[in-house]
Amino acid sequence: PHRTAARNARACVHSALDSRFVVWCAINMRPQNMRYDDGYKLHMGMLCPKYVESTMSDATFNSILSTIYTETCDAVKTGLRLHRESCVKLGYVGPFLGAQLDLTTVANEEYITFSVSYIAEAATTITRVGLATRAFPGSHTAADIEPWIEKASFTTFKLV
Repeated sequence: PHRTAARNARACVHSALDSRFVVWCAINMRPQNMRYDDGYKLHMGMLCPKYVESTMSDATFNSILSTIYTETCDAVKTGLRLHRESCVKLGYVGPFLGAQLDLTTVANEEYITFSVSYIAEAATTITRVGLATRAFPGSHTAADIEPWIEKASFTTFKLV
């Protein structure tokens, strides 16, 4: 029983490290093979030497990333739904949202991000949520951007 508990604890720690590694890759827009980077190994080696020696399959990486994406989308949808419901309760036809469109260039590649901001009921701070980011080369006219914003806001997140 003691060995089984210890093995389960190690597996739990390993799973948590895998999840954090995937989040780290996503936040920093780094590929999975960063795991083999000498700097990463040096850093992780101090924290958890056994983890540095382990490997993660592409299937595991993609599965964790998909789970994180789904959970995050669900949380955003829930937050936006609750905000909409509180606005409707107050007699408005829909939510009060501020929309932001940010364009940036990284390594000569253009990206566009669509975000919304709102103040939730009984909150004192603004909540800002990035709904979508994508590579966006070429023309940045309203006609080019509008279909993408509609898809992100109405189809994916059902803002209306």
